[in-house]
Amino acid sequence: MQVMVFMSKAADNPGHKATLLALPRAPEAAIPNSLQHLEWTYYAEMDASDVSLGGPTARVEERIRKDGYAEVPFRLNPRA
Repeated sequence: MQVMVFMSKAADNPGHKATLLALPRAPEAAIPNSLQHLEWTYYAEMDASDVSLGGPTARVEERIRKDGYAEVPFRLNPRA
Protein backbone atom coordinates (compact mmCIF):
# COMPACT_ATOMS: atom_id res chain seq x y z
CA MET A 1 0.00 0.00 0.00
CA GLN A 2 1.41 3.40 -1.00
CA VAL A 3 1.14 6.10 1.65
CA MET A 4 1.90 9.79 1.97
CA VAL A 5 3.81 10.51 5.16
CA PHE A 6 3.73 13.75 7.13
CA MET A 7 5.76 14.69 10.22
CA SER A 8 4.43 16.79 13.08
CA LYS A 9 6.47 19.68 14.40
CA ALA A 10 6.96 18.60 18.00
CA ALA A 11 9.26 21.48 18.92
CA ASP A 12 6.37 23.93 18.48
CA ASN A 13 3.96 21.77 20.49
CA PRO A 14 5.10 21.31 24.13
CA GLY A 15 4.25 17.87 25.45
CA HIS A 16 3.81 16.42 21.98
CA LYS A 17 6.39 14.00 20.61
CA ALA A 18 7.24 14.01 16.93
CA THR A 19 4.81 11.80 15.07
CA LEU A 20 4.55 10.45 11.56
CA LEU A 21 1.12 10.47 9.96
CA ALA A 22 0.52 8.00 7.15
CA LEU A 23 -2.37 8.69 4.79
CA PRO A 24 -3.39 6.52 1.85
CA ARG A 25 -2.24 7.78 -1.52
CA ALA A 26 -5.78 8.60 -2.62
CA PRO A 27 -7.75 11.73 -3.55
CA GLU A 28 -9.95 11.44 -0.44
CA ALA A 29 -6.98 11.35 1.97
CA ALA A 30 -7.09 14.09 4.59
CA ILE A 31 -5.55 14.91 7.95
CA PRO A 32 -8.23 13.99 10.50
CA ASN A 33 -9.99 16.81 12.37
CA SER A 34 -8.54 15.62 15.69
CA LEU A 35 -4.98 16.23 14.40
CA GLN A 36 -5.48 19.44 12.42
CA HIS A 37 -4.36 21.61 15.35
CA LEU A 38 -0.80 20.33 14.81
CA GLU A 39 1.51 21.63 12.12
CA TRP A 40 2.34 18.89 9.61
CA THR A 41 5.15 18.86 7.06
CA TYR A 42 5.19 16.57 4.05
CA TYR A 43 7.92 13.98 4.58
CA ALA A 44 7.74 11.38 1.80
CA GLU A 45 5.68 8.97 -0.21
CA MET A 46 6.53 5.34 0.46
CA ASP A 47 5.21 1.84 0.77
CA ALA A 48 3.60 1.08 4.15
CA SER A 49 6.17 -1.69 4.57
CA ASP A 50 9.13 0.73 4.31
CA VAL A 51 11.33 0.48 7.41
CA SER A 52 11.55 4.30 7.48
CA LEU A 53 7.93 4.43 8.59
CA GLY A 54 8.90 2.51 11.71
CA GLY A 55 5.63 0.73 12.39
CA PRO A 56 4.55 -2.86 11.83
CA THR A 57 3.19 -2.98 8.28
CA ALA A 58 0.04 -4.93 9.17
CA ARG A 59 -0.87 -2.48 11.95
CA VAL A 60 -0.25 0.60 9.76
CA GLU A 61 -2.35 -0.82 6.90
CA GLU A 62 -5.12 -1.95 9.27
CA ARG A 63 -5.37 1.53 10.83
CA ILE A 64 -5.48 3.18 7.42
CA ARG A 65 -8.27 0.85 6.25
CA LYS A 66 -10.21 1.33 9.50
CA ASP A 67 -9.59 5.00 10.33
CA GLY A 68 -8.28 6.51 7.08
CA TYR A 69 -4.88 7.27 8.64
CA ALA A 70 -2.19 5.82 10.90
CA GLU A 71 -0.10 7.64 13.49
CA VAL A 72 3.39 6.27 14.09
CA PRO A 73 5.79 7.62 16.74
CA PHE A 74 8.86 9.07 15.08
CA ARG A 75 12.16 7.35 15.91
CA LEU A 76 15.56 8.34 14.55
CA ASN A 77 16.49 4.66 14.27
CA PRO A 78 13.31 2.76 13.25
CA ARG A 79 15.06 -0.61 13.66
CA ALA A 80 15.80 0.07 17.36
